[in-house]
Amino acid sequence: MELTKSTDTASNASPVSALGTMFYDPSRAFAMLEPKRHAWPPLVLLIVTAMALMTWYFNVVDFA
Repeated sequence: MELTKSTDTASNASPVSALGTMFYDPSRAFAMLEPKRHAWPPLVLLIVTAMALMTWYFNVVDFA
């Protein structure tokens, strides 16, 4: 029996699930994003989250 990955469920996936999938199965995440061609929401979410965490960190850490 041959196991194959189905892309039928991948075509209905949301950008948020694609963002999560990028960490444990990047090839599947990019395969999910390829037919839609709107990879901006996960990218923007990732950038905004990183900026928010860096801002929070540098506001909490006191360098004085």
